[in-house]
Amino acid sequence: MRGFLQAIVPFLVPFLLYLAWAWLARRESLADVRAVPWIALSAAGVALAAGALLLFAETTALPEGGVYQPARIEGGRIIDGGVRPVR
Repeated sequence: MRGFLQAIVPFLVPFLLYLAWAWLARRESLADVRAVPWIALSAAGVALAAGALLLFAETTALPEGGVYQPARIEGGRIIDGGVRPVR
């Protein structure tokens, strides 16, 4: 679900804005699918999705001085993973 929100929704934003603008302007070109600027909308969507993913990658990076430890099983119990400070 998180991947959907981070990649697909930003991609769809230009299309939704275009449809809203066309509806508000009462454009009759909505009936003609060939009149919709698909390439420009797709390029804008890809740029927004890439920007959203880059922003996510930069803001959720490991803190400085931390080491990631994956989840593991010890003594039959699951020990949660996460970022641990370096000792």
